[in-house]
This record gives sequence, structure tokens and C-alpha cells, in this order.
Amino acid sequence: MQPMPDDPPGSLPLGMEVPSATCFLMVFPIPHEQAMPYDDPDEVIEGIHCSLAQDQGLVEVNTSATAKGKRVIYSVVKTAVQPAGTQYALTLNLECTVHDLCIQGFFDEAGATGMRDAAVFSMTGASPDDWRRDPYDPVITDGYLMNRSELPEYDPAFPDHPLSLLRSLVCELVESN
Repeated sequence: MQPMPDDPPGSLPLGMEVPSATCFLMVFPIPHEQAMPYDDPDEVIEGIHCSLAQDQGLVEVNTSATAKGKRVIYSVVKTAVQPAGTQYALTLNLECTVHDLCIQGFFDEAGATGMRDAAVFSMTGASPDDWRRDPYDPVITDGYLMNRSELPEYDPAFPDHPLSLLRSLVCELVESN
């Protein structure tokens, strides 16, 4: 893939398809001061909460350090896609020496959607009231909230699900940098 004229300078676009997901990544350098605050995930969470549309929900915000000690911060926001399905958007910043890297990723459900949700719902026997929640603020009850099937513990059972692929990419980036 080649970058488009309006893509950020130095962009590297990447794409991948599997039967249950379509994935698109854009990797590009950013100045240090444009990175999310590596040491303040609460600020990132608050900013995301303030900007979510009714068809969106926060799945996770996390910080870590790579194997070489570089700081990483990322967020995952989901959006309902019409007529059915979910898109998981990754924004990841990786601290580097000259500049930081920004990775924007979009991981869309493809094919038969909702299979992970249905399987986990039946496995857990969760009540509808206990199924959906914001992972950081129990007061938030509106929007397209995270559901139990989106917890990381279910990723191994659904390795080709877009959210599992997203988290696998994050792990690979952290382990290899």
C-alpha cells in the first residue's frame, strides 16, 4: 500500500483481511509533544469520555513499557457499524528518540458478526444488566458500552476476532520494541 496525499508525512499504511476481520493500520512519526500523556492514562480516559458519540464506547486505555524500556500508551474505542458489526479503533503512541510513533488502527468485524458476544454471553450466564459497562466509570450508562465478551481473557478463544487481533498487535509491538 502507498500513502495517500493527505496522510501524515512519513506514513506507512498496512492492511490485512481474515474471514472474520478487516484491519487497516497507519504508522507515522509525531513530535513528542503530540503524544498522549504516557504517565497519565486518566487524562486520556477523561478526554475519550468527553468525545464519545452515542454509537461509541471505551474498551480500554493502557500504558506499559517495551522490552527496551520505551514508554507506550494506547486506547481502544469501539464504534457500532451499520447495519451490523463493530469497529475497534486503536490509537497507540510509542516513545522513540527523535520522534514518537503513532499507530492508528481500525479493526472491523467481517463475515458473521456477534459470534464472540453470543458465545461469551451463553458461557457466563450474565444478566443483561451486568453485561455492558464502561470499564472506568460506573456512572456512565449510555452509549455503546464495553461488554463482557470484550475482556482480554476471552481473546484466546477467539483469535481471529478483530479485538483479539488488535491486542495481539499491541503485544507484538511492546515485545519487539
